[in-house]
Amino acid sequence: MTSVSWNSNGLIINNGKILTTREKGRKLCLLPGGGVEENETPKQALIRELKEELGIEASGRDLEPWGEYSAAATGRKTVRKVHLFFIEKWAGTPHPQGEVKELVWLDRQNSSTLSLEWILKHKVIPELLKKKLIH
Repeated sequence: MTSVSWNSNGLIINNGKILTTREKGRKLCLLPGGGVEENETPKQALIRELKEELGIEASGRDLEPWGEYSAAATGRKTVRKVHLFFIEKWAGTPHPQGEVKELVWLDRQNSSTLSLEWILKHKVIPELLKKKLIH
């Protein structure tokens, strides 16, 4: 039987580029965020993760729901589903901390050459390009 793992991730867009993170020991670029813990709402999880990973503060009213996505489940015991939020504003300057090694700003050009997490590559970036939010 397949189980479900919920994450909460955020879109931070600046000058036509989207902020992604690369964790220590990994090549994949990911959207900021992480797992939703027990007794935590998706917004609470993202607010916690933004502080842990990027050192920035956001409030629930600054997180605009963008949608829910899931990765292909073929051959996997756990299906990963994502609550995605557009982060309208935040306090502080994003910088890597905790498990994050570096920040990578993606645009149309480098998004095709970097190793990206499946939902980001196949769902989010095409939607952002279609809406002309990244270029």
